[in-house]
Amino acid sequence: MALNHHDDLLIHSLNGANVEATFFGLRRFIKSNGWIGKNNRYSTGTVAKIVSELRAGNIQKVGHLSQYVAASSLLHCADGWSYLGKSILALLRGDPHRCRHFGYYAELRAAMSLLAAQGVGVFDRKHVIINGKNSVVPFTGSYGTHQFAWDSLKCWSALPASGNMFARIIRPNGLTLDEWMAPLGGGIAVAPQAENWFQQWGMDLKLGLDDRNLRNESSYRPDGLPNAWYLDGKDAVTFIHGLWSTLEPSEDSRFNAIDRHILRIALEQFFKGRYGRASTTAPQKYQQFVASILTPLNFSPEIEKWWIDFLTRKIHKIDPEIFSSSGESPSKQSTSYASIISRATLLLRVASGAALGLLQTASLTADSTMFWWNNLGVARGLWDGAKSADQLTDLWADIDLILRDLETFQQKHGANNQSFLRVGSELGSSLFGLGSCERVAIWSMTPSI
Repeated sequence: MALNHHDDLLIHSLNGANVEATFFGLRRFIKSNGWIGKNNRYSTGTVAKIVSELRAGNIQKVGHLSQYVAASSLLHCADGWSYLGKSILALLRGDPHRCRHFGYYAELRAAMSLLAAQGVGVFDRKHVIINGKNSVVPFTGSYGTHQFAWDSLKCWSALPASGNMFARIIRPNGLTLDEWMAPLGGGIAVAPQAENWFQQWGMDLKLGLDDRNLRNESSYRPDGLPNAWYLDGKDAVTFIHGLWSTLEPSEDSRFNAIDRHILRIALEQFFKGRYGRASTTAPQKYQQFVASILTPLNFSPEIEKWWIDFLTRKIHKIDPEIFSSSGESPSKQSTSYASIISRATLLLRVASGAALGLLQTASLTADSTMFWWNNLGVARGLWDGAKSADQLTDLWADIDLILRDLETFQQKHGANNQSFLRVGSELGSSLFGLGSCERVAIWSMTPSI
């Protein structure tokens, strides 16, 4: 069941300025090492209180609830990265059902985070929208969490605001897509693609019968009836190596590898839409098109040459697997673990950018949010004691070493000998690092690092 007409209009009325103003007001709580006030009515028993109050006629503390929704953007995203780590660990233990289960919830939390950053609070049957500074109104319909998250994401992704936000968040080489695509009209040029990507990366949230049954198969049905689902160890290790390689941050971008491939795909699709030909069938014309994009950016000759080679696929010819996998149907069981993880990763990348944008708009710094990222790092075993913000780059250095261990492991053992027993016995300590996706949450949502 889709959103009713009234609730569809509410999504169309979303205004990012309302969320930014509400989030800015959290600064006084953040200075006291918390996201919301200690007396916030909805800090505990949230859903029960919302349901009870709406039955009685209205939300009692609209300011408190709007602050809860605004703060939840970052926290839902961090939880989503945590679920993704658990999905990765399950995969590397040869357990595709649990991998798929956790991957689905990583995707759901990514959607909830992204929606919260726009002002939509997703709860259970009863949901709210930030309609002004420190103000919320309820949606009128009664929708389950999964259905509402999908319907809201689908509706919002069709709005111009979604394309504008996408063009601000994706930052290849430190420049926004808006800047990259200025000769084509800026962010508006990528808006149709952004809509498609949001719906592709959230496709598992659809509550169609087939999708629900697939998720339930992993979450509730016994594995082995009629047949058990077993994976190949080499495929799992190769996929996770590729996945983590796309998450490497740079000085210019928290997700530079992902973002530059998004740029390349976006330019190719724009070219095909404008000229009716694929870039591969009109290589000379496409190179001229790429040059017209790069010239206004005033890169050095060396940097411009690299980008020409990259954008025309002379180097790094193949996009990371997460892009191709993210388009595969979740009903294709043999690869559904990879497709769900891929979609969750890409949606989390955008959600991280949206949450970081709220922090930056509120002029928050790494030091002001240290109560969050330092406690999360200690709690998830990433480090002991206090860590300074300038040490957060070490979070990738740990992964870089682990990726080398994976390469050594695969060079040492042939494809048929990369069993999950060997993965566990020879890469035991590395598995912990590969499952610690909270580190991505920290480096992607900590401002000014």
